[in-house]
Amino acid sequence: MKKRLLLMTSILALCAASISGCGSSFTATEIPKVEELTSKDEAAVSEKTFKFDVTLDDTGVKYAKVAENSDYEMYLDEDSVSFIVKQKSTGEIFNSALVPEDHGSVSDDINPKSLQRYRSPLQVTYYNKAKDNAATVSAYITDFKFDKSGIKTYEIKKDNKVVGFRAEYPIASQGNNKDINITVYADYTLSEDGFDVTLPVDCIKEEGDYAVTKVTVLPFFESGANSEDGFFLYPDGSGAIMEFKDTSHNGEQPVSYTVYGNLENYKSMLWTWDEEDAEVFMPVYGARVKDRSYTAIVEEGEETSTITVTPQTDKDPFNHLSSTFEYRKSFNDQRYAKAGSDKTVLTFDNDFVNIQRKVSYHLFEAGEDIGYDDMAVCYRNYLTDKLGIKKSENSSKNIPVSIDFFMGIKEDGLILDKFRTVTTFDQVGEMIDKLVENGVDSVEAQLKGWTKNGYDTDPVQFPVNSNVGGKKGLKKLTDKYKDNKEIKIALETNLLEANEDADGFNMNTDTITLGNYMVFGHNNKFLLSPNSSYGIFKKMLKDSSKNNADNIDGYSFYSIGQYLLYNYNSNNTLTLTQGKKIWQDMLAENDEKYGTTIVQGGNQYVLNSADKLTDIPYEDSGYRMTTKSVPVYQIALHGLVEFTGEPANLSSDLTKEKLKWAEYGYMPYFELTNDSSDKLMYTDYNKLFSSEFKTWMDEVVSVYDTFNDQLVDVWDAYIVGHDEVADDVYKVTYDNGKAVFVNYTDKEYKTEAGDIVDAQSFIVIDE
Repeated sequence: MKKRLLLMTSILALCAASISGCGSSFTATEIPKVEELTSKDEAAVSEKTFKFDVTLDDTGVKYAKVAENSDYEMYLDEDSVSFIVKQKSTGEIFNSALVPEDHGSVSDDINPKSLQRYRSPLQVTYYNKAKDNAATVSAYITDFKFDKSGIKTYEIKKDNKVVGFRAEYPIASQGNNKDINITVYADYTLSEDGFDVTLPVDCIKEEGDYAVTKVTVLPFFESGANSEDGFFLYPDGSGAIMEFKDTSHNGEQPVSYTVYGNLENYKSMLWTWDEEDAEVFMPVYGARVKDRSYTAIVEEGEETSTITVTPQTDKDPFNHLSSTFEYRKSFNDQRYAKAGSDKTVLTFDNDFVNIQRKVSYHLFEAGEDIGYDDMAVCYRNYLTDKLGIKKSENSSKNIPVSIDFFMGIKEDGLILDKFRTVTTFDQVGEMIDKLVENGVDSVEAQLKGWTKNGYDTDPVQFPVNSNVGGKKGLKKLTDKYKDNKEIKIALETNLLEANEDADGFNMNTDTITLGNYMVFGHNNKFLLSPNSSYGIFKKMLKDSSKNNADNIDGYSFYSIGQYLLYNYNSNNTLTLTQGKKIWQDMLAENDEKYGTTIVQGGNQYVLNSADKLTDIPYEDSGYRMTTKSVPVYQIALHGLVEFTGEPANLSSDLTKEKLKWAEYGYMPYFELTNDSSDKLMYTDYNKLFSSEFKTWMDEVVSVYDTFNDQLVDVWDAYIVGHDEVADDVYKVTYDNGKAVFVNYTDKEYKTEAGDIVDAQSFIVIDE
């Protein structure tokens, strides 16, 4: 994992900053108080000793049948460790354990310790609280010798029907670690299309000096060897797959993906030489191993989870894929470093986050030709059926063009700062009118740099900046289009970040503090605690009316869909679970008031309120183990919510950019200014190397016309298939019978039906 240098701020400096102008502009009573969120264990369980009288294969292992529904049977092995789920329609067995013979290996050729661990349903990581240097130990259930009581088993009932079993694992001494006294239990239950593994509330009991930090669920479920046909799917960016027979992952180290991002790797806090982490929007992974396939969705506690891909090595001849739940966060605590040394001490939270965790495994019919697109559709079904995310309705029957209009920013001067205005409210209206005159009927505009002191002077929002037209200019613009449902005006707001010299926040109470007592910041920029952000949001809503912003269509929320935040500030302590709830409440409130909610990033928790997502990546983050990036996220979300990628005017290859939009279902997107971007050259927003409206207007019109002529019939349809039909030629199939062929090559492509797809072009056909 990449490390970050963090800013350590002394109490004296904090006080000085607070006195010098970083005073809070809202009262403490306006900061929402969030209680700890826990799910209740509603399973009806009763202790039971199962009868092991079933033989399922030629290994001689005895099993007990513990549950059954219309499609599956669940069996527990005679040691009460591993279990299998039998698919009735095919007779195929999905085994929680890794059986080497199922993958072309021989058990006798494998280390006995590894064989033992392959059967373990959990991997538990713990540490000794009594030691200053708290190194962790990871062990499997099968590593421990249980006392006379052994593993306790329970029968689980729902609606008076047996659905699975609970196993309670009493963990005792392990190797050199003596006097361990930890109990962990987990529930294994059948579902309509597979099974669930649940770590309920209070599933961990600790006595003595040892404490749990992490629990990995089914670490070896459906592993695969390099010699086998198959692949792993994992949520790196748009989605990524590692094919077993692809040698690029040979010798690579395991890679863990933090669901919803890692706060300590926040993009604005990176140093120049640092690389950004992978974006992980969806708590989803899956595998196809020969004829067996599944999709796993972390349904509860996903904000505390990571998804880890472990490539095959010489010592371990199998590829693994699993999810891990973090119970205690760890930090390098500099307070314990020895004098004159730069070494830190690893410390952990005293208490763990006691919420329910759950992974749901959706099993496909064995023998079917399952691809990543099928797994994406499975995830979409979860979003609609379980989370209640509704299908979008394109009432206008137009594909809108999304335009960010950048307005103004301060330029640092030797003596006095200058304000660089490149777009005013009046000019936004003039540019939209010109587009409408040229046939662009539907425009979704987001305004950036409209705030009191211009762009990047957060967290202050109102009053509206006078240089770009003030509140009168905003009212004139929004009044102009308030009755036009095809033209939407949204204001971008940054409620996550705070500049050191800005007003509107209190350094002592509102900023993020890590578990090692370090204020999280870099280059005079800090992160705000989510409940402080919510307080600022509440004030922003009140100020909207006073600043003639009632007729805006909504707000665009910077980065809220990219990072989930926690806080150890004693004045504002929050867990990730509480932070997630605050973001959801805030977005829901905005949606209720305005009707339009735009979010940068696409973390799953924003999907119930978001109408549009921005900055959705086209590909993965580029780890060497990955065979290729795949549009799993886009397949799952298309038809549910609009999304944009990179602005066309900032693309290094505009033709390829537009083809990617057509293939993945992106909304056309530009970031424009009225004046030349040369005026921004010496500001902190100098990335707009070409943005002048008059330069790009014809291209905006052309893209709008092309997309609405060809793609409007699939704009709000579901994607049901995505295939590479030839090298760099892709077919995207929709649920309304349409198919889009996208040709990235320099030669025309002829479909099986005889349709011609010109070089570097796309067509839509009826299947």
